Amino acid sequence: MAELKALDLNDVVVERPVLDMMETAKNMRSIQVINGLEPGNLTRALNGEEVGTIIYAD
Repeated sequence: MAELKALDLNDVVVERPVLDMMETAKNMRSIQVINGLEPGNLTRALNGEEVGTIIYAD
C-alpha cells in the first residue's frame, strides 16, 4: 500500500482515507476491488475466487 500511496496518483480506485485506515487497522489487512456490474463477479468473489484487484496493507 505504501507503494500505491507513493505513486501519488490523481485518481485511485479507493478513497485515500481508506488507505490510511488500512495502515492502522488490526483486523482488516486487504480490500478487494471488483467490477460489480460484470455478471457473475459478485458471486465469484463471495465464493472466495480472486476477482478484480486486491490491495494489501504493508
